[in-house]
Amino acid sequence: MKHIPYRILPAVCIFTLTWYLSSVPGLQSDFMPVIDFTLRKGAHMVIFMLQYLTLFYALLPNNISTISYDEWNELHIHTATWCLLLALLDEWHQAFVPGRTAIPMDVVYDSIGFLLAYCLLFIIWNGVRRKPIKRG
Repeated sequence: MKHIPYRILPAVCIFTLTWYLSSVPGLQSDFMPVIDFTLRKGAHMVIFMLQYLTLFYALLPNNISTISYDEWNELHIHTATWCLLLALLDEWHQAFVPGRTAIPMDVVYDSIGFLLAYCLLFIIWNGVRRKPIKRG
């Protein structure tokens, strides 16, 4: 696990940004309510998609094309678990910020971000691990 110290930095930066944005009291925009709602929930999905991707990178033992199916599953279980804990921590943190509320449904939006990241990584992993067909 020598790779984790420097590989974890992007994930720490993403979560630091998340923590900072969660700590802004009464974060408001001047958009119409529908647009504001879409932007807020979209931001949840994007930030936690990035969180998932950066944590996956930090936990990846070697090149993505060399991991087995079992390693793939184990890696995603660990990544999803950490992301879920961070999403819950983010909502818990918002409960203590004036003008902000902890909304459990936001964890669902965060989870959609996890799922999008998983799908992206699955497409990449499936593409790079295929061996070319030899024609004789």
